[in-house]
Amino acid sequence: MKKTFLISILTIFFLTACEEEGTLTGASWRLTGLADNETGQLIAPEESIRDTKINSPITISFTDTQATGTACVNNFFSLVKIEGDRLNISNIGATRKAGSNDMMKLEQHFFDTLIRANRFEIKKDVLTLFDEAGTKLMTFAENRLENTAWILTAVNDGDALVSVSADFPADIEFGKDYSVYGSDGVNRYFGSYTEKAGNAISFSNLGATLMAGPEEAMKAAEQFRTLLGKAAAFTISGATLKMKDENDNVILVFTEKPQPKAENTQEK
Repeated sequence: MKKTFLISILTIFFLTACEEEGTLTGASWRLTGLADNETGQLIAPEESIRDTKINSPITISFTDTQATGTACVNNFFSLVKIEGDRLNISNIGATRKAGSNDMMKLEQHFFDTLIRANRFEIKKDVLTLFDEAGTKLMTFAENRLENTAWILTAVNDGDALVSVSADFPADIEFGKDYSVYGSDGVNRYFGSYTEKAGNAISFSNLGATLMAGPEEAMKAAEQFRTLLGKAAAFTISGATLKMKDENDNVILVFTEKPQPKAENTQEK
């Protein structure tokens, strides 16, 4: 009886640990907090910018030997050594684009802080980096949208959510480096998106091809793109993605696009 009870405790402990801890590699992480130079307190990176808005989120992705990502202005890359929860980042390099004074200062502060990282911890999709003394240096949130694809199933017509006809092939795909693209039902569109704390989202630089279609389809396509431009937040529940406006109204609903089945190459 005691043995069974002990095994149950260990099982619960193991499952709880699995729920809290994630994997450093194979995910895209977006910076949500960075230690301030003066106070040491973690602040959102956009709070450091005074003269202009950040062009793109600060992100990082890890492999077993490398880290790559986007800073305020430039893309960067570095060597990485991971041993358990220990982390060593070295030889940071970056592209050479120029930005505003505030953005360049924040970018350099990010690099200087990143190279001090000595340990990491992942709990509930939040990555925290610590220095050798155990002081928090940075926090990141996992980008859950990257490399996902969704089919439009409902739109808000101003009064209520209305199901979209199965014959209307509108969809959305989120690629690497915060790119977005898909079909509005008539034309292909493309652009970029920004994800911030609290599942906030915005789309920018949206462009589209110029093909014509039936009047009803053209109206539906225009409505879809208009609502996409109003998106201010998102939620993901299972296989459902919802976009909300600034008033927390659900304006677009998507269902996860089925992944194509791998071809069976075995000889029959």
